[in-house]
Amino acid sequence: MSGDPPWRPRPLDTSGTRLPADLRALVEVLAENNHDVWGAGRIRDGWRHGAERDDRARTNPTLVPYAELPESEKDVDRGTAVEVLKVLLTLGYRIARGQRAATGEDGAVSDSTVTTGKLLLVEYERLKEEQKTRIGFRDNLIYATLASMAGVVAATLAPRGHSGLLLLLPPVCVILGWTYLVNDEKVSALGRYLRLTLAPKLAELAGASDEDAPGIFGWEIAHRSDPDRRLRKVSQLVVDLGTFCLPAVSALVVFWVNGPHRVDLAVVSVAELLLVLALAVQIVRYADLARGR
Repeated sequence: MSGDPPWRPRPLDTSGTRLPADLRALVEVLAENNHDVWGAGRIRDGWRHGAERDDRARTNPTLVPYAELPESEKDVDRGTAVEVLKVLLTLGYRIARGQRAATGEDGAVSDSTVTTGKLLLVEYERLKEEQKTRIGFRDNLIYATLASMAGVVAATLAPRGHSGLLLLLPPVCVILGWTYLVNDEKVSALGRYLRLTLAPKLAELAGASDEDAPGIFGWEIAHRSDPDRRLRKVSQLVVDLGTFCLPAVSALVVFWVNGPHRVDLAVVSVAELLLVLALAVQIVRYADLARGR
């Protein structure tokens, strides 16, 4: 009516919404579908292709397949598609590609879709479970080393024991220490993958902004910003060396002092010392104090 105030459109502000990379390919699909829907409606209403638009004759030059449209017309459909996607993201919806929904005999749609986000979350759960298992196994190796150390010392101090039995300790320390080291590195590698690869993928799928992205699996990052982290890493390095290397070297020193002084055992002890030193180098190397893990 003439007395009504002028209409002032108020579309949602989508200027701050960024389309994730996996949705950009969807723009062209939606644009083509938008054109096909429009074309089907026109043809149903009696329109046909013509060199010029004529509302009376119902002809339109754009009643052609999407691929034959000029870029200027395609951009119109693309703009509509982009805006629809941005509105959905702005309203908090998540768009993920999955399988076509299966329908039952009653026409109901079953929730059987498998999306990229779901797969990544399953991967996260599996990796966290593996990480937890490896942490438990790694920590138990310390107790196994201490128990082995006590056993060797007890056998050496027994009435029929002798210092040569101490040569059993370095191989045990090297084997358990190397197994500990491998598991520790796997635990760190899993953490790096979750932090640097999996979390950014989920953030991108969720359409999270650069400010919100660090909140994905925030604990994986937050606990690393502790100012005392380096001190703890140094302390852990000392504990690792003291558990797997120091007892082995101490056993070798006692053997060299007390004997038995035989050439074959001396050669074995030197070889064991080299193995223990190699393990110590690897422990220090994997501690990676300069970069942190």
